[in-house]
Amino acid sequence: MPVKINLSEVVDSKAEKIFGKAKFQRRHYVLLADILASVDDEKVRRNIANKLNVMFSEDNELYRPNMFLKRCNLS
Repeated sequence: MPVKINLSEVVDSKAEKIFGKAKFQRRHYVLLADILASVDDEKVRRNIANKLNVMFSEDNELYRPNMFLKRCNLS
């Protein structure tokens, strides 16, 4: 009896890494950094940017945290 697999249930961050495809791409980093750059409160901006940096770094080995912070006006 063939087993049916619903790929949408299987694909999570671990599966994405196994198959070599990051969920986030440069266009996402740029968009979010530009949005964060518009936040007036630097403490809030830095807190959110640091959390995103962790998530992006885990998702994509080519991600460059310093470039993201610079684009967020946090260099």
